[in-house]
Amino acid sequence: MPDIRLTPVTDASPAAWLGAALRFGGRLANGFAAYARILHPATDIATGAQVSRPPVAQPLGSGHRDRLDWILDLTGSGDWDAPEQGSLEHPQLDALIDVLARHTTTPDQCYVGVWEGWQWHNQSNRVSGAIEALNPGTLSREFRKQASFELLGRWYLLLRGPIHDAGRIGGHVTPRTLIMRSPNLLWPADRAWFVCTEIDDYETYVSGTRQLIDELDACAPLDVEILNTDHPGGGESEVFVG
Repeated sequence: MPDIRLTPVTDASPAAWLGAALRFGGRLANGFAAYARILHPATDIATGAQVSRPPVAQPLGSGHRDRLDWILDLTGSGDWDAPEQGSLEHPQLDALIDVLARHTTTPDQCYVGVWEGWQWHNQSNRVSGAIEALNPGTLSREFRKQASFELLGRWYLLLRGPIHDAGRIGGHVTPRTLIMRSPNLLWPADRAWFVCTEIDDYETYVSGTRQLIDELDACAPLDVEILNTDHPGGGESEVFVG
């Protein structure tokens, strides 16, 4: 596997545009033609099958009111792994990155924001000699402080590198157990699109061109909901599905 080319950025100026550009709780960026969100899937423990939303037909007397109720019911279930909160898992992340790479002129120069609240474990970056990941826990505290920036009350580690390395961020619980995390913020140097996975969400939000959103919508591993935004500079109530 090639070496990881993500490197910390001690100059936070590439992230300065986000402060004035973001809306909907920091999930979407103003000025783009189209918006969507990718639903994180739940996984059937027995079969490995993945679904992203509850069945349309609910049993009589079902307490499910929406997708969040369904997710909360799955949490702690012995039959299902609930959707990942605050991180888009593989293979959905790989599919998203492949599509994003085709919609920027700077795929080798992208910026990644990783929430500083994850508990990174300062272990080796290699698992079983095969899987490698950038482990922020291996960076010194002082270096991480220099490469961090604040956005809407949260602190993020700022990284730069090729987009395909954005899916190789993780921390080790043990030397042989790696927990991967998707970027919480992701954008290319040409700002052709913006991706946000807010840490409390079970969805990943994408701002971009109509062509990008249409290609994501047609991508088989992804469950995509198109978002309507009446006024991109307006409030959160003006963002809705459909």
